[in-house]
Amino acid sequence: MTLVGFPPFLFPSITWFSKWLCIPSSCLVLDWKWQKQSAFNRFYIDGPNGLQALTIPVKHPSVGAKVNEIEISYHTDWQSQHLKTLHSAYNNSPFYEFLQNDLSDLYKNQPILLIDFSIATIDLCLYWLKEKKIENKVANGSKTLQLIDIELKKGIVPNMVIKPYKQVFSYKNGFLEHLSCIDLIFNEGNISKSHLLDC
Repeated sequence: MTLVGFPPFLFPSITWFSKWLCIPSSCLVLDWKWQKQSAFNRFYIDGPNGLQALTIPVKHPSVGAKVNEIEISYHTDWQSQHLKTLHSAYNNSPFYEFLQNDLSDLYKNQPILLIDFSIATIDLCLYWLKEKKIENKVANGSKTLQLIDIELKKGIVPNMVIKPYKQVFSYKNGFLEHLSCIDLIFNEGNISKSHLLDC
């Protein structure tokens, strides 16, 4: 069976999760080539003023580094900043109050490697979607591996249309596509999975 390899993004996009759930042979590729200013260490939400990026600072990687070699920098208190920003953006969403403790627990962790935190964000989203944690984790180069076609900067699957749903700031920002899956989960809760499976 050919495995379909996905990059280990931080709180991946709705299209990432839609593809992941619709492909039975999905797996996470741990040693994807690092690309700065990409979805490997940033994700996008619907903020009060429109599209907003949240980034995890990393230590300067060596040339040709792989994602599983990238270390997180703790010179700034980015965890508190992320939580404050997420609270500000989603406090009025229907399901945030039921999920915020899980989010706070996640941000209490201080892993050395970015990939460990990224996998934790993916597993948390899968938990909220009532799906199993990631079981298949592989290294690139396997003969039975096919890498998914994905845009690394924003972490989105090209030419994939997102079915609109109600977002917190849609009254002023309109519907924003290609956000992190947490936007969908905080707004749609239990029906998020059926939304993702409509791919």
